[in-house]
Amino acid sequence: MSAAHLVWVVVLILAWLLLWTPFRPLLVPDEGRYVGVAWEMLRSGNWITPTLNGFPYFHKPPLFYWITAAGLKVFGLHEWVGRLAPVIGATVGIAAVYAWVRQRQDVPTARLFLLLALVQPLVFGGAQYANLDMLVAGMITATLVLLAHSVFLLRNGGRYQTVLAWAYAFAGLGFLAKGLIGLVLPALALLCWLAATRQLKWLPKLLLSGRGWLVLLALVVPWLWAMQQRYPDFFHYFFVVQHFERFAKSGFNNMHPWWFYSALLALFLLPFAYPLWRSIRAGSLNTGTPHADMRWLMWIWAAVIILFFSLPKSKLVGYILPAVLPLVYLCADALVLRHRARVVAGQSGGRVYTGTIVAVSALLCIIAALLTTLQLAKVRHEQPLGHYLQQHLRSGDEVMMLGSYYFSVPFYAALTTPVHIVDNWQDPEIQARDNWKKEIADAAEFTPALASQYLSLPAQLLPAVCTGAPKWLIAGQSTAEQYPLLQSQAPVFEYQGQAIWHIVPGQTSACG
Repeated sequence: MSAAHLVWVVVLILAWLLLWTPFRPLLVPDEGRYVGVAWEMLRSGNWITPTLNGFPYFHKPPLFYWITAAGLKVFGLHEWVGRLAPVIGATVGIAAVYAWVRQRQDVPTARLFLLLALVQPLVFGGAQYANLDMLVAGMITATLVLLAHSVFLLRNGGRYQTVLAWAYAFAGLGFLAKGLIGLVLPALALLCWLAATRQLKWLPKLLLSGRGWLVLLALVVPWLWAMQQRYPDFFHYFFVVQHFERFAKSGFNNMHPWWFYSALLALFLLPFAYPLWRSIRAGSLNTGTPHADMRWLMWIWAAVIILFFSLPKSKLVGYILPAVLPLVYLCADALVLRHRARVVAGQSGGRVYTGTIVAVSALLCIIAALLTTLQLAKVRHEQPLGHYLQQHLRSGDEVMMLGSYYFSVPFYAALTTPVHIVDNWQDPEIQARDNWKKEIADAAEFTPALASQYLSLPAQLLPAVCTGAPKWLIAGQSTAEQYPLLQSQAPVFEYQGQAIWHIVPGQTSACG
């Protein structure tokens, strides 16, 4: 396969996935949070420390923020730019599997994989959602493809060192995308595959890659070292709290039973259940069958991801994305095998059957995209609030958020300074809940001086509003009812139960 051909494939994937990204506002909290952090990185000029409302935000590494901030700098503050990182992640994953299957197996299977991957709802949806899941899934996919390709080169006496170094590079990018899972999951899947297929003898050469380790460490260590130098508690918070404790604890949102991911993937793979079963029954996994080792890799790869993320009680749909592309390959492979078996048997209809499945999958994906876009248009978002502030803010004005942090408002309003957040920050229950308030409180612990400036108690609202610069207050209806100050004057803008008040000290009766 030529480099030009791969470039055109990448362009096709990007064009298809980017086509749908501009048509809805950023969802909150996730999209608003991650894109907002990227915006802060760009406007502050600090490309090392991710910040949330000015506070160091160490929940995740910076690759998403780097990609998004660079895109915002080049293309401007648009929703599609905020979703560029997951699109890139999906493109990397799809292109990696396509190129490998085309080179190692055959063109029909690679082409069918490409078609099915582009219309697979989980892949398509993950690429449209501005969070870290599809980005790390793409890096994990590329890492495993390159590791497996290195094994095949070793088996055949080929030159594997450069390919292996690239595998380590993508593992490093996987770490920078979402932390340790970018390293652990590819290593775990590869180890299980090597053990199951009796190829453990290649493990030392895969591990003892001086060039590979040099590349990986060069990607990962500088950022980790810089963070630890600036914040002495960084390693404990980043690795212990955000990795190990978060994986082991049950006090997080989105609790689901252990079989959640298996049921979810079975639902999306239902149209392919019969071809997959026929493929296994026909001996596609038997030793000596052409490409059986690739099929074993894909099955084990998917199983490792599913089992790993089924252990914690907290389960988000996006966590399972690293398991999807290997399953898409298995579906494409099963359909091609079925078609060839029918040709050998002198039966017709194989192309019609395969074409029907692809067409139905594409139609369902498009319908799902349209329905989702229409449905999400009804979901509360913050775009109008941000746009109103952008149009009316004057230099020196201050923004205050009451009872909530409006994650996407700084992005839409192009705010250049942190906002004041008013809430009961002395509540001992903050650390017991997995919500926006805990995120802000955790981040603020690294900069107490900044926290004292921008985190206020309800009793401090009136003195703050009645002195200094003009204030723009954002609050929901239920929160506003708790403040006589907001009851004494009408908001200047309202949208979906949220409102904005403009208060100029000396021009409101509430200030006396």
